[in-house]
Amino acid sequence: MGAWGSGFHDIIQSGTNWTGHIRYVVSPLAPSGEYRFSNIRVMDEIDQLSDYWLETITVCVDNRENGEITPTPTVVTPTATPTPPPGTDKPVIISATLNQEEFADGGTVILNVTAYSVSPVNWLSSRLDGPKGNIFGGGSGARFTEISSHNWRYQTSYTISPYAPSGNYTWSGIQVENENQEASDYWPAMTFSVQNPLDDDIPMIVSAELNQYEFHDGGTVILNVTARSKAPVNWLSSRLNGPKGNIFGGGCGVRFTEVSPDNWSYQTSYTISPYAPSGNYTWSGIQVENENQEVSQTWIPLTFRVYNQYDDDIPVITSAELNQYEFVGGGVVTLRVVAMSRSPVNWLSSRLDGPKGNIFGGGSGARFTEISPHNWSYHESYTISPYAPQGNYTWSGIQVENENQEASDYWPALTFAVVTVTDPLLSNFTANITAGITPLTVQFTDSSIGDPSAWSWSFGDGVTSTEQHPTHTYTVPGNYTVTLSINSGADTCTKLNHIKVTPVLFGDASEDGRVNQADTLVVLQEVVGIREQPAAGTERFWKTDAHVNGMIEVDDALFIAQYNVGLRDIWFEVL
Repeated sequence: MGAWGSGFHDIIQSGTNWTGHIRYVVSPLAPSGEYRFSNIRVMDEIDQLSDYWLETITVCVDNRENGEITPTPTVVTPTATPTPPPGTDKPVIISATLNQEEFADGGTVILNVTAYSVSPVNWLSSRLDGPKGNIFGGGSGARFTEISSHNWRYQTSYTISPYAPSGNYTWSGIQVENENQEASDYWPAMTFSVQNPLDDDIPMIVSAELNQYEFHDGGTVILNVTARSKAPVNWLSSRLNGPKGNIFGGGCGVRFTEVSPDNWSYQTSYTISPYAPSGNYTWSGIQVENENQEVSQTWIPLTFRVYNQYDDDIPVITSAELNQYEFVGGGVVTLRVVAMSRSPVNWLSSRLDGPKGNIFGGGSGARFTEISPHNWSYHESYTISPYAPQGNYTWSGIQVENENQEASDYWPALTFAVVTVTDPLLSNFTANITAGITPLTVQFTDSSIGDPSAWSWSFGDGVTSTEQHPTHTYTVPGNYTVTLSINSGADTCTKLNHIKVTPVLFGDASEDGRVNQADTLVVLQEVVGIREQPAAGTERFWKTDAHVNGMIEVDDALFIAQYNVGLRDIWFEVL
């Protein structure tokens, strides 16, 4: 088919909100199959484009030989807003979508994730696998944006090289976590395909050499690597071992420079401390990878020697303490470590565990300050969310290392408590039905978190209630905003136009008490003269004239079809 763009029709402005619709008429002779509305976004009058809408809307069309239309549409829509069980705050992923499913000659694949959670969502885990294996995987802190009450959205992307291998790629293991340290269930894996002209381009290391092979009292050792590859080289793996064990190892993305056609060069370095242990150092496991995700053979190990005057300088932790040992409603816990060492202290290892398991752990480079001769101090902090689970937290595995690559003994574990005076009061509710014909009776259910003891409902028609789970009957057609306030205004939840009540069942052209695709067919038959149209002014005419223009026409059938796939509400307003 192709693509088309269009301006909105019948634009209605409300403040800074704009509503309009785009019309596409399906001909009775249109080819059968799936029709997709995707990459939906809007442009304003100063040519500024919005982000893409997350969902792809699919409509299936089945045209019979006699010209009648029997559409069987389906639509991909976000899951209805979930409600965790009372007293829990387990996040729920509402939707996870990719911006497109096919890529040719590179591009950017974007993952959009929307989740429901009372407490802020701050972590995303996922993994991406391609035809040649894993590309990345794991979790990291992510700044989700609250797009509406308790609904959070985040976008991450991966750039597909024009040289990436062709085939199917799978984005899986999609899971979020919130500040209450609760994790969602995993979202189903999603697949996209890549078509590129270059495959099986195995890189070859041409040379790998060091700037020098002997160092006295410190210095900088430089590794120069040159490789041959048609596709750009973008990854270097290597490891460095010294007299006291491994110093570093693994791989990382790097920017190789093309020094001549298909020849790529990169330089990396390691600073040797004047306090580094004397002896032989070996730079090994030297291997490169290109954007076709092919890996070179491993280069032979390179060895250099270090001569320094400091050896066997084992650091000693003299104190490790927390700034406080009880926190109420969140706060910042700070660990301060003091160690004694002749050579500078430059590494701290530790781990923090809470009531729901490990929070972090491992070691990292740390800039210790020399507060007096051979005495070194460092502090690091962890922010406790107001939503953090209540209980005891343990900071353990506290150990330091110095530039002589010697490690201290472990300091005893430190424990602090997080106390929640009361669970946070967060108002929420559900309704057993949100749309129907007058009189419409609705059962409202309080689903607030924090065990509230008082409720104040406003049903939008002037009627209120103080029951926890009230029942209310709407007798006048209209759209009603419902509000629940708990514990004298401690928290309030408002759902705009949540209940929609109509005088008749609009779209029920067949008058069987339901709106379905049979009604679409009835209207089309009336339009082409196969069936007699209802008289103007009758209730059946009112039900059939979904377009509300005083005529029975193809647009009425289109509106009813859109209602059936969730694009219009019971009033036939655009959702």
